[in-house]
Formats: sequence, C-alpha cells, structure tokens
Amino acid sequence: MLEILLLRPGHLGILAILLFWRLTYLPVHGSLFPTKPIRGTVYVAGQPARVTWKEDGRTPLLNTTVGMRIDLYAGKSTFVATLAKNVDPSDLSASLFIPSQVPANYHSFNLRFVIPKPPTIIYTANFNIIPNYISKPAVTSQQGSLSVARQAVVTVTSTLSSRISGSQGTIIEPSRTVSVSAGAFWTPGKHRYKLGAMDMEKMKFRLLFIVWPSLVGLSMAF
Repeated sequence: MLEILLLRPGHLGILAILLFWRLTYLPVHGSLFPTKPIRGTVYVAGQPARVTWKEDGRTPLLNTTVGMRIDLYAGKSTFVATLAKNVDPSDLSASLFIPSQVPANYHSFNLRFVIPKPPTIIYTANFNIIPNYISKPAVTSQQGSLSVARQAVVTVTSTLSSRISGSQGTIIEPSRTVSVSAGAFWTPGKHRYKLGAMDMEKMKFRLLFIVWPSLVGLSMAF
C-alpha cells in the first residue's frame, strides 16, 4: 500500500517537500535553544534585559552562524522593535534594552532569533513586560512643591518685616511731634492730659497696626 502511494505523482511531491523541510530546517532549529527568557520571566520596560541560549550540538554549529538578529514581538505577530543586530551566536548571551514604550494591551511577549543564513527563526517562550514604576517627574514635582512652599514662607516673612518697619516709621513721626511740643510741661494739667491721650492713641495704633499683623503673619508662617 505504501509503495502504491509513493508511486502517485501528488504524493511524491508532498514527500519531497517534507523531506526537504526535515533536512533543512529541523537541525538548524535544534542548534540554538533559548534558556532565557522562559515562561514566567518578567522584564521591566526601559530597563536592561539579559538573554541567554545554548547549543545542543547539532549542525550547523553556532560558531559557523553569523549575523543573528533579535526581535521583540507582542502576542503572536505584533512587531515591537529590533533589540539587537549582528549578534554572535557563539556568545551564548546578550544584553538587550527593553523599550520604554510597549503595547499596553498585551500581556504576552516573545523574542525571535532571526538567522539569515540558513534562513531560520527561533522563538523563545512567552514572557511578560511590566511598566517602570520609578517615576522621576514625581520627584521633580515634589521638589517643586517644596520650593513653592519655601518661597511662600519667604514672601510672608518679607511682607511681615516690611509692614513692621513701615508701621514703626509711621509711629516715629508722631513721637517726634509730641517731643517738639513739649513746651506743655510749663502748664502741667492741660498738656499732661493731652499727652496721656496721645500715648493711649499710640498704644492703640501699635496694637492695631503692629502687634496684630505680626501675630497674623506668624500664624501663617507656622
């Protein structure tokens, strides 16, 4: 029965194709065996990634293969990026860099070792890539907030100082006026009454325009 099938032209063509594929591709696929990544490996986007493989001893040997390329794919057929070119297969490892931006709707990635001669594509096991949660802009934002807070404290302090100094300047002038009109000491009764009233006004003025703003400013600063 087998001899009859082999004699048919259609079966002879199929057998020839299978034999050619068996002799050409299977030994090549077996010569390089990826050992990392494996199923369960997790890489971080935007970070280095170590990839390793080994030789199983079948021909063609890795030291006779040149120009290997390593591509990153998402899912089954979505090309992401070429991670390495002209890799020497005899190195048995390579340090790659995972792109910072990878498709967010995929949870399965794989690497493909592309050998130009003889034409061969070797797949790794599926692995995962997670986002890089270390965010530098957040630190910068925090520093900016601290800087704004410091500027606010400095502004409140300078405003408080200017108010106090300005208020003191206003108080100094009435005191000079009072001291210039000190001729009232020759008539103690009337002028002492006026002087006491002015002292009371000065005290109210200081409480209203110096002490109260100072307390408000200190409460805002602390």
